[in-house]
Amino acid sequence: KKKKKKKKKKSFQVELVNFAAQCYPGKDEYVTLMIKASLEAIHGNNNQVPTSSVGHLSRMLLAPIKSMQLRVFEVKEYRELITFLNFEQKRQVNTDMIAALVQLDHVHLETPEQVELLFGMIDPLLYDEQQSTSTTKETKKTKGDNEEDQEEPTNEADANKEKQKATKKSKKGKSSGGDKDDDSSCPSNDEHDTADGPQQSDEQKKDANDEQFDSEQHLMAKLIQLIFNENTDMHFQTLHVARKHFGQGGDRRLIYTFPALVFNGLELIQRTHRLLNASNDSNATVTMKPKKMFQFVYKICHVYGSHSPEIGCRIWLQGALAADRCALSEIAYEFFSQAFLCYEEYVSDSNEQYEALRCFVGALQSVKKMEEENFDTLRSKCVQHSQRLLKKPHCAQTIALCAHLYWDVESRFYTFALYSNMSFFFLFIQRKI
Repeated sequence: KKKKKKKKKKSFQVELVNFAAQCYPGKDEYVTLMIKASLEAIHGNNNQVPTSSVGHLSRMLLAPIKSMQLRVFEVKEYRELITFLNFEQKRQVNTDMIAALVQLDHVHLETPEQVELLFGMIDPLLYDEQQSTSTTKETKKTKGDNEEDQEEPTNEADANKEKQKATKKSKKGKSSGGDKDDDSSCPSNDEHDTADGPQQSDEQKKDANDEQFDSEQHLMAKLIQLIFNENTDMHFQTLHVARKHFGQGGDRRLIYTFPALVFNGLELIQRTHRLLNASNDSNATVTMKPKKMFQFVYKICHVYGSHSPEIGCRIWLQGALAADRCALSEIAYEFFSQAFLCYEEYVSDSNEQYEALRCFVGALQSVKKMEEENFDTLRSKCVQHSQRLLKKPHCAQTIALCAHLYWDVESRFYTFALYSNMSFFFLFIQRKI
């Protein structure tokens, strides 16, 4: 009867949270009041949540997101509620949280504080289980050390008792180890199973985990696009804090999240460039210049290129085009050089080489403000790499594309060609034919 009463009480609290969130969207204190009541009930139950109540707790965590949006993460009791779930339960709730957030309109992560609060709650999506629990273990360890210092044995009798307990534990460990050795001589039930059965189940679990991980990280990439602030300096600081968290998530996660960080940063650079070139006084508030922001993007691209070189080359090219639009020809040339370096060191598949060279040619055709000497060096590299392709059809097609870099490079703003070299073009075509 007590269990039923507790279930009814928690379900009633969940419904009250839903009611307050939907009927009083501007009254955040109503939702906060019910969250505090639920937390007090958990504290009254020795800080334990029965398995039958986990579903109610998950629903309570998801209910106020639509109405309170990012404000709900500022409620201390709300952040404490999720700590009573285990890693997998938190992971599922976090996925539903982010899915709800990215579907909302006009929601932006505007400050580093908001990013810290949100990322502090969704650590199962940012780190592996061992990484996410390491911080809590460290805090517990420090607390435990303090308690041990306070409760040290004050006399020899207490010390002897501690030694006796330690020897008993060691004896138990040895006995259990011996039992395992004895059991190993007996045939286990797993040996009678077929070899295909367990392997198939393991493969199915792995595929399911990979699909879940893939969907989670795509949600995290969408979350990055919520980072926005009218103040470009604050936007950059917020993006920098997000980069710090995503960089600690491991190589497997950065493949999904780093491209989103790059494109968010490139959009910020373009917006900052427009502000600086504006005639009003808005550029007086801009202290973080595009050159500094390009350093931030450069570091991300440098890390990402070695993990996913095919996409890494394309991201380098996007950075180069963004620098060219900002009339930063030296930075554009450096990004192009890094893209070629990434291609030469990491891209080995012939089909990928063909596709990458097509991207190189297309990017160079879009360049408008680079010095002619640097442009000539880059298009010469395209020709050299095209000649080295293994498949003859790919080689012929890319050389034909490279020919456009010697005559079809007319500027959008001028009637004459910026980098055309007709005499070399005809000589180039004669040699290749």
